[in-house]
Amino acid sequence: MGLPVLICGKDTGLKNMIKRTVAVFAAFAAAFFLLLWSEDKAFATDLKITDAEEFTVEEHKNSILVTLQNPYPGAVEPARYLLVPRGTDTETAGLDNFITVEVPVRRSVSTTTVNLAFMRQLGVTDSLVGLGGRKYVYSPDEYEVNLPEVGEGMNLDLEEVIRLAPDVVFAYAFSPSEVDNFKRLEKIGIKVVYMSEYLEKTPLGRAEWIKYLSLFFCREERASDLFEKVRNNYLSLVEKASSARRRPSVLVNKAMSGTWYVPAGDNWFSHLLQDSGASYPWAHAEGDRSIPLDLETVLEKAARADYWINPGLWETLDDGLREDERYFLFKAFRSEQVYNNTARYRKNGGNDYHQSGVMRPDILLKDLVSVFHPEILPDHRLVYYRKLKWQDENQE
Repeated sequence: MGLPVLICGKDTGLKNMIKRTVAVFAAFAAAFFLLLWSEDKAFATDLKITDAEEFTVEEHKNSILVTLQNPYPGAVEPARYLLVPRGTDTETAGLDNFITVEVPVRRSVSTTTVNLAFMRQLGVTDSLVGLGGRKYVYSPDEYEVNLPEVGEGMNLDLEEVIRLAPDVVFAYAFSPSEVDNFKRLEKIGIKVVYMSEYLEKTPLGRAEWIKYLSLFFCREERASDLFEKVRNNYLSLVEKASSARRRPSVLVNKAMSGTWYVPAGDNWFSHLLQDSGASYPWAHAEGDRSIPLDLETVLEKAARADYWINPGLWETLDDGLREDERYFLFKAFRSEQVYNNTARYRKNGGNDYHQSGVMRPDILLKDLVSVFHPEILPDHRLVYYRKLKWQDENQE
């Protein structure tokens, strides 16, 4: 059988064969370049970190290196995670002391409910196969309520975590002693990724950890969009609060077992108060943690504070007097200007203030601005906060 020939420009078998070959090659080339584009896009370094200080992100040869300088209080070395596209190899020359994590993560365990706010916003809660402190989840959906309980802190259920076989355990540790269980998991090949947004010094710094988590699920663009909206809202409120003619003084927390802890001047909550246009008695105290005081010291400095916020789990003003009659010596208590962060609290201990509130500091700030400066936000309805009343008033 002879070879097909091309006559007078008409298609023959050879021309059809050439067309098919060109089409196949073009499709292959398009798919190849699309794959390269999508990988570059997923692992780009255009993720800008504006407010968080506890983690850094940098590109390294088709991978992303994420570093936590202080993964938990008392840590003696940083935690480093090299994120690589799932199913690929990457060059690691020049790197040491890191954990390789294939992304996007498909199966995860979280040892705290705080993560849920971030994961819900990113749309990745379906990756969860286990959760610590599940009973404390505020308003869980059907999927979350059926997740296996893995415990938390020193009570982490190692056998259950191993049985669930996660790609990653998103872990919270508040001291070196809590890290031992996580080290046991690492020895058998389970990747442990620390979350430490609670060490951030500003409300926006804490919220920006949605970007940190997004890196493990290749959802950076979504995280950036969400955070940018929150940040813009927050800064707009700060500007409005700064125009207030008066800065009312504010008392925070209450005594617990004889000790009254107040946020130091560089603590995230101290910054929230200052951004809300309030005068905080310990705004210039050094440090970013809490300062232990006795009731007499607090009374001496804040007896005439205009407002009192976050008094533990009080549901009424009566609860305060039952704890300590000396609370009546505070002007804010006598004038019934006491507000608690329990508007979204469940009896089992789940408080959305500690969950979605981490992601939405703009709403926290809006609540406080409306309390301290009602003339600025006259139509705002409190979301996380509520004003405490006397018990008989609640029954009316």
